[in-house]
Amino acid sequence: MAFQKNRIWIRTGFLFIFLFFFLYPPVCTAKGRTPGQPARAVNGVLDLSAFNFNKTDYVTLDGCWEFYWNRLLSPMDFSSPSPPPKTGFMFVPQSWTRYHSPDGGRPDSNGYATYRLTVILPEADQTYALNILYMATAYKMWINGRPVPGNGIVGTSPSQSRPQSFCQDISFTPGTPKCEIIVQVSNFSHIDAGIVRSIKLGQYRQIRRHFSFTKGIGVFVTGCTFAMSVYHFLLFYFRRKEISHFYFGLICFLISLRNLTIGVTLITQIFPNFSWELLRKIMVLCLYFLPPAFAGFLSSVFPKEFSKKIYKPCVIFSIAYAIPVLIFPTKIFWHFIPTYDVAVLGFGLYASISLVRAVKRHREGAGYILFGFTVFLAGVINEILYSEEIIRTGDFMPLGFLILILSQAIVLAMQSAQTYARIENLVCVFEKFVPSRFLSRIAKQGIESIAIGNAENDTIAVLFCDIRSFTTLSENMMPGQVLTFLNSFFSAMSAPIHKNHGFIDKFIGDAVMALFDADGKDLKHCAENAVRAAVEMHRALTAFNAEADASLHPRIDMGIGIHIGRVVIGTVGTSDRMDSTVLGDTVNIACRLETLTKEKNEKIIVSSNIVDLLDTPHEFGLNQRGRLLVKGRTEPILIYGVSDTNPDTNIGN
Repeated sequence: MAFQKNRIWIRTGFLFIFLFFFLYPPVCTAKGRTPGQPARAVNGVLDLSAFNFNKTDYVTLDGCWEFYWNRLLSPMDFSSPSPPPKTGFMFVPQSWTRYHSPDGGRPDSNGYATYRLTVILPEADQTYALNILYMATAYKMWINGRPVPGNGIVGTSPSQSRPQSFCQDISFTPGTPKCEIIVQVSNFSHIDAGIVRSIKLGQYRQIRRHFSFTKGIGVFVTGCTFAMSVYHFLLFYFRRKEISHFYFGLICFLISLRNLTIGVTLITQIFPNFSWELLRKIMVLCLYFLPPAFAGFLSSVFPKEFSKKIYKPCVIFSIAYAIPVLIFPTKIFWHFIPTYDVAVLGFGLYASISLVRAVKRHREGAGYILFGFTVFLAGVINEILYSEEIIRTGDFMPLGFLILILSQAIVLAMQSAQTYARIENLVCVFEKFVPSRFLSRIAKQGIESIAIGNAENDTIAVLFCDIRSFTTLSENMMPGQVLTFLNSFFSAMSAPIHKNHGFIDKFIGDAVMALFDADGKDLKHCAENAVRAAVEMHRALTAFNAEADASLHPRIDMGIGIHIGRVVIGTVGTSDRMDSTVLGDTVNIACRLETLTKEKNEKIIVSSNIVDLLDTPHEFGLNQRGRLLVKGRTEPILIYGVSDTNPDTNIGN
């Protein structure tokens, strides 16, 4: 229940991030329309005389500018007694291809024009600045008759023009309240032309702060995206089976590369003369290859919800659109983008439906990925509408993708935590098959280092315990009853072994093989622990038999044999099936001593090797039973019976 609440809180937090990034910019824009804020430019004039620049970062020079089509005019042209005739008034920002001339025609995207705006400022001696994000595709500017930095080369033909994309700030001190801004724009490279993005005006320090903040956000988002790309590629490199990491790394790389070409165009901040044509090709190619990358990612993460049949058509579709980008100039391949946008929206709808289906089926991480993908898709839709000049919000796809990355990061964190938990559980279960003290010998560098032939020599005490006549007893029991009975018996016998610092090597049918090592002490330690464990095991058997009538299991008897000596602890088997084992003459002797208990009518038989190591052998009621030749040995072994099985005897530990 607590985990479910945490998930709700996490998703709520993401919702607030979404609302901030997608609603805050429109709110900021709306502030410009509240009382006291400047109106839009009207008939080429923007009156800011009553505006207080100390209360805002900037205003946009949106509105109707004077427009002079197919004319490149300078300040001298407007200072003559007869100013040049206007083509009309052009609303900024938008492409001049949307301009409706009085005769009903529209300017072609190929051409050149002059824009003019008169701004009435509140202070003449204040230092102001313009922030120009992008113009299509080259411009030259004058402020109050003084030339200021432009972008590219403005000309009247393609051979005389050169497009460029470089975001910059232009500072100026007007000197007079009335400020004249003249902009020449030429375009022969793009289907959009003119002042297509808002020009921001503000005090110099505010504009610089705004530009630095915008650029900082771009660097942050791009850096995070690229870092996640490298991270996922490394995950895939070390875990080749997890193909989803490769696809998500590819998505991050495409987005980070595209982020360098949009907004403040970070790549031109580093390389100002970077090719405008190449910049547009990179931006479009990154967009074209995102759908197949997303298709590969979603089909690898949710194969039952997102059909793998979608992947190949996405790849073919993207390649088909990418070929014109590689072959033709921007002005040609840009015409294909609207149809591609429609296809992307269809893909986004299918992906959203698939993710909803995954959420309903409780697929791991589906809720977070659905949320992040929804935010990202909203950013894509916003960018499509923004680029088509339908809305005037901004490019928020990088921020939307950043939220998608965060959602994927949460999924990765969940998967990592669950993987570690599964590994810990597997180790716990594995140690039930192979004790940790055994593993410390055969896998000194961890479980992953276990291999055939890992071995270590040591001197330990080996205890064999076996139920007498168990075959006859089991014939009267059902298979399920046999297992239940043996598990109860083994549980009763394991407690004394563990109490006396031993560990069970294996269960062999109805027999138990336990080991007692010195554990950093002398050999007396393991010998005494083995004998004490044997005595207490018989006491536990007495209690076990006392419950025989209540639990309906038969009363049993058992024998125990103990010997100490050199053994080999290691692994045997094949490359696909291994087992841990203890080999050596010591094991054979301990097993043989156990079989002698019935013949000698003893509960416990130990070798003289054990007795010689006991500090107080009389406490165990030892009874010498002579020398016997054990099968497999050439010399007889002196053996002793242990008769002290009285539960009231205080043997100690």
